[in-house]
Amino acid sequence: MSKTRSAAQILAAAPELQALGRSTARLQELGRTLARLVPPSLGRHSQVAFDGSGGLILFTDNPATASRLRQITPRLLTGFRESGEEVSAIRIRVQVGGEAAPALPIKAKLGPQAARSLAQLADNISHEPLRAALRRLRARATSDGQDEAFEGE
Repeated sequence: MSKTRSAAQILAAAPELQALGRSTARLQELGRTLARLVPPSLGRHSQVAFDGSGGLILFTDNPATASRLRQITPRLLTGFRESGEEVSAIRIRVQVGGEAAPALPIKAKLGPQAARSLAQLADNISHEPLRAALRRLRARATSDGQDEAFEGE
């Protein structure tokens, strides 16, 4: 009998990963809300992020889209609130060239159970790029910085 668990089961088993899952789900829901509130031409060029103080940042890849988003910010704020989101403000930022959002200097550490869960997930995934990414994530975020070997290495 196989003891293979789904990714959702593994993530749900580790409290450290549950918070990440909730944040990801909230960002996805905010993205869907944004897509409902703006024309497709704006939605294709916009991404939602948290600003850490109850507001949202809308990242866009060009100044024209940013200008249009700034014009409709009051309507967006109302729309997010009517959708049940607690949004205090919306800021617009341009990231020309498709650069990633600026990384905050956060040094998150995984607990032992979360590290084991990531290792198990990596061992049970056949998609090699995803497996390698999970291994890198675990190696960078383990509590002691000294990663034990994964199965098959």
